Amino acid sequence: MKQYKVLGAALTLLAMVSMLSACVQPAGPAPATQPPAAATAIPEPAEATATPQPAEQPAEATAAPATEGLAGEVVVSLQGEDTQTWQALCDAYVVKNPNAKCQVELKPSEGYQDWIRTQFAGGDPRPSWVNGNVVADLMNAKKFVNLEDYMDKPNPYNEGKKWSESFDQDVMFLSRDAVTGELYHLSLELVKIIWFYNKDIADKIGMETPPQTWDELADWMTKAREAGYIPFSIGGDFQEFWEMRMGWLARMYQDGFYATPEKWELSRCQPDDWCFEKGVDDTFPVANWQENRHFDDANMVHQNMVRWLNAFREGKIGPKDPEYRALMEEFKKVFTPENLPPGWTGVNGQSAYALFLSGKALFWLDGGWMIGTFEKDINNLRTGKFFTEKEGEPTPTPDPSFETIKPFQFGTFDNPKMTAAEALAPWQRTIEWPVGFWSVPKKAQKQNDLEIDFMMFVTSPEGYAIYLQNKMDPNNPKGGLTGPFIVKGVEMPPEMAAKFANLKPIGNTEKSTAGSGYSRGIADYQPMVREWVNLAQQYFTGKIDLDTYIAKYDEVLRKPDLWEGLLEHMKLTEDDLQTPEKKPPER
Repeated sequence: MKQYKVLGAALTLLAMVSMLSACVQPAGPAPATQPPAAATAIPEPAEATATPQPAEQPAEATAAPATEGLAGEVVVSLQGEDTQTWQALCDAYVVKNPNAKCQVELKPSEGYQDWIRTQFAGGDPRPSWVNGNVVADLMNAKKFVNLEDYMDKPNPYNEGKKWSESFDQDVMFLSRDAVTGELYHLSLELVKIIWFYNKDIADKIGMETPPQTWDELADWMTKAREAGYIPFSIGGDFQEFWEMRMGWLARMYQDGFYATPEKWELSRCQPDDWCFEKGVDDTFPVANWQENRHFDDANMVHQNMVRWLNAFREGKIGPKDPEYRALMEEFKKVFTPENLPPGWTGVNGQSAYALFLSGKALFWLDGGWMIGTFEKDINNLRTGKFFTEKEGEPTPTPDPSFETIKPFQFGTFDNPKMTAAEALAPWQRTIEWPVGFWSVPKKAQKQNDLEIDFMMFVTSPEGYAIYLQNKMDPNNPKGGLTGPFIVKGVEMPPEMAAKFANLKPIGNTEKSTAGSGYSRGIADYQPMVREWVNLAQQYFTGKIDLDTYIAKYDEVLRKPDLWEGLLEHMKLTEDDLQTPEKKPPER
């Protein structure tokens, strides 16, 4: 079977990278993410005031005779600033492997892609671990170790069990190539987008349980507004629409209207297509697809994006669909000026988050990483260390109105379902994806074996306990978890486990589907994205009506010059569109 890579690399990865840049960016200071073309996967929480101290380790690392022969140097060069966690892991590893060295050399996000490329330019790269997701072309060129080759090998730090037994395989499959099963990065924490609400405000307006439907969500926003609160604190500037919360919502909720077998027929791989896999595509969909939120995951069906483009160009799918009209009508129940922060389209995500932290808003949308940084973020807001300093400008003066804010109890809930008749999916999924992207550059076998050995230690019950304790150490200003993890044999402290209890997987929307392809332009092509943002802002602020929005958005997506630019962006030609059964040449 040929590898499913055309838009599996040019679109699936584009969608995945786009999502991760959106998902892992905290709204607090110093976000460690880049735009979608160079997403990072490690959110950095706001700074704390305490001096960082190494967290108390779960147990003293003891030497393991089985690994005494390992020698060489391990260099951790991931993105981020959490030196405490990685130094603790390095120290524990060297105790077990006295002939090895372990260096922590974390890198900033800015320029990280270029830095990785320079490491490969001079022969064998020095770093042992990097975030390989930011250099997708190098990953596609197999410049990194296929970790799947090691999964059946015994882990000396986990009673000699197969390394694969260390992980929840139901989640790990999302990181593997859908056809070949290759695994070029290890992603152990699960990103999940969820809703947060202020329990104090909820009590005042009588909201005893979180909303289960979009209509209930809108009703509670009305009650919050009548009580003098901002119903939903969300930014409305370009970044929020393009890569953050508005973009998340656009993709997540369009999924509920388009994730059906009928829509999939427009773009799934056909028997004579290069991407068709017997035993997978010919068995789609399963008879009870409505009961399986994962029925269209990448291991269940393959998409031919050329067929999708043809279906779109022929008018078989697009903004004029009744499903899309119904989606935008539902959105307008919530996205009205009175439900949102004043001057909404000029508000960025950081300012919107500050409104929620300061107790002025009922609802907030974010990733599970916020759970572990919430109190730090409030403390930083109160002490004037919350807002990101702009280059060349003085440190912001603390806002006196924030000096008296105090932590409050928050609750979480999953995406409320839109109940419009056109929303044919019986459930509402979310953005959820394992992140971390720890990749090992290919080198001499002996060196790679050492680097994988260190990875086995980090992912053992002992090693990951050290990782968690340092990540959750309140004195670690750069700590914090993205979400629940898939390493077996390790448990969170009960209090933290309770906070993460609602982050169980409910189905992932971040994949190529029939509908999400035009939820905010097509294929993240920026000229289309900018046009969509402008039109959506006008629609939600009442400057244009729904008919005008739909007509103009449809026109934008079909403009000849933009369509030509889109094909170039996707590395496709008109000839490729004429032969959808053939694999487009990589250009």
